[in-house]
Amino acid sequence: MTTKRVFRIDPLRSAGIASLLSIIGSVLWLPAAFMWRSKVMADGDFQAMREQFAGSSAMWMEPPAWLIAISPITNGGLVFVGSLITVWLFNWLLKRLGGLEIQVDEA
Repeated sequence: MTTKRVFRIDPLRSAGIASLLSIIGSVLWLPAAFMWRSKVMADGDFQAMREQFAGSSAMWMEPPAWLIAISPITNGGLVFVGSLITVWLFNWLLKRLGGLEIQVDEA
């Protein structure tokens, strides 16, 4: 017996999963960001960049510790909103095209 199912993605669930994965990934990279910041501060690379680009419009600033610390939260929030919009647009497109039917053979 063959049944037809209409394919649809739940926007909140998929955006939540993408956001959670993004937050986990950002948290895993957090120690590396702090190590990079401490190495750059020790080497004085930012000071050299500031002097090199002093006349240009580029702004070379060290990332503050609080910005590095909240980056997983802001990154997760941006991924959540972006995923929500993307999935909503995908579902809207599927609806406009008449849906995507998947045939499932049930034994």
